[in-house]
Amino acid sequence: MKLIITKQFQSFLKELGIDIRLILQRAQLSNKLWQEELVYNAQDYYRFMATLDKLITDEAILALSRIENIKMFVPAFFAALSSPDGWTALQRFSKYKSLIGPVKVQIHEKKDEVTVNYAYFSSQLPLPRMLLLQEQMLLLSLLRTGTGTLILPRQISSPYDYGSILENEAGILPQKSAGNLLVLSKTDLEKPFITENNVMWYHLEPSLNQQLSQLDHAGRLTQAVQTELLSAIPSSQFSLAIIASRLGLSSRTLQRQLAAEHTTFKDEVIQMQKFMTFSYLDLSMSVDDIAYLVGYSEKSAFLRAFKKWTGKTLKQYKKIHYCKGEKE
Repeated sequence: MKLIITKQFQSFLKELGIDIRLILQRAQLSNKLWQEELVYNAQDYYRFMATLDKLITDEAILALSRIENIKMFVPAFFAALSSPDGWTALQRFSKYKSLIGPVKVQIHEKKDEVTVNYAYFSSQLPLPRMLLLQEQMLLLSLLRTGTGTLILPRQISSPYDYGSILENEAGILPQKSAGNLLVLSKTDLEKPFITENNVMWYHLEPSLNQQLSQLDHAGRLTQAVQTELLSAIPSSQFSLAIIASRLGLSSRTLQRQLAAEHTTFKDEVIQMQKFMTFSYLDLSMSVDDIAYLVGYSEKSAFLRAFKKWTGKTLKQYKKIHYCKGEKE
């Protein structure tokens, strides 16, 4: 399993006053910051996080656990926040968590409560304090953001001390235990989510399931390219050279490695443009706005591309799938 420490995460640590180079040095990991993203196997990633754990403050852990501080599209968070309620959010979050990191989420349902446990991808390794407490606070932040209310756990425990800042965030007095536990009330989890967007979720669910099923099979570079395109396409800065540079590769190397994963840069661009287009259509956005957000400066060029993708004009497609047309 390969894991990526993204440029966004690196920048966030820098804003918190944490020196990435110092972490790499103390963890005895090679300095690959010139590659934009740090790619590690599960063991090296653990060394990075265990070293970071010794340097990070509770204030920084809290900042990392706030949903509003996460500035990029993360499938597990989007899937959860698009849920109708906390219980559905928790199930989706657990299912898609493996798309973004090595922490496993285990859910156990009881009569009137639900318990959540966390474990590292490699069960022989204990979760560092930072990772565990950040994950517990992150889930609370997600539920509080979704419901718009102050969800309090019935119990929260870990092998570590929480400190006053994280105790205040939890809202109850944490306990010390050999394992870790986050106990939530079913009544709280049944509260409706104000962030729900079922139309968007039902459209994205097949794509997320496909990503999940291919996690151990699809090329990691292809996934990295798709992630970069998702943020780059709306800015119209998504040429081969730009994306290759963001991944720390030459254009030729990127093309060659994508070919080894049985795809091309052009195919990935089209795939992401189509994915984004159908998502925006479900949100009833205007044709002009969609065209711009998927990288077309002219509406006419977008409409021609759409017909090439689907074999239908946009008006015909809407009549079939939305039971009403829109003037093109």
